[in-house]
Amino acid sequence: MELNNLQFMNDLEKTKEELLKALLELHQENEFLKVSHKNDLAVLKRTADLFKSQFENSPDILLIIDRNFKIELINRSISNGLKLKKYLGGNTCQ
Repeated sequence: MELNNLQFMNDLEKTKEELLKALLELHQENEFLKVSHKNDLAVLKRTADLFKSQFENSPDILLIIDRNFKIELINRSISNGLKLKKYLGGNTCQ
């Protein structure tokens, strides 16, 4: 709380030009963060799409299992026609 009061006192002593300069710097930083956030989201989407593609097209059967050993996701059916999706939510330890 005391630091905020000191910052406020320092701001009171600043000239209008100094405050405008600080405001411009904050605005530029905010714009940079907006662009950076958009780029991060684009990279995350590409990564998720790549994972999904590799998961769905793997020649192997892949399972995603939660901490309780329950099957959350299965990528395909077994060649004998057994649908693995019926096991979703089932416990892998049983």
